[in-house]
Amino acid sequence: LIDSGATSCFIHPSLVKTFRLPKILHSKPKTVRVIDGREMNSQITHYTKFGMNIKGHFEEIECHIAEIGNHQVVLGTSWLEKHNPDINWEKCEL
Repeated sequence: LIDSGATSCFIHPSLVKTFRLPKILHSKPKTVRVIDGREMNSQITHYTKFGMNIKGHFEEIECHIAEIGNHQVVLGTSWLEKHNPDINWEKCEL
């Protein structure tokens, strides 16, 4: 999921477990606020790094590990600002 309202990138814990990705401890837990400004019930304590391939573009990405509903990965504004992708809304493509 691409989410311009998310400031960072996130990955669901189940995906971390499935692919046996390394869990790296944050030096300080992170507090996350949802769109209406409320804080999530739990803080984010870990992140992971992994290789991601989107249509032949490969990169190493760092994501916070968090319960993100039905989504596996959320690419937030940190990723969008770095890549400034062209979005084809008619074809739903990057």
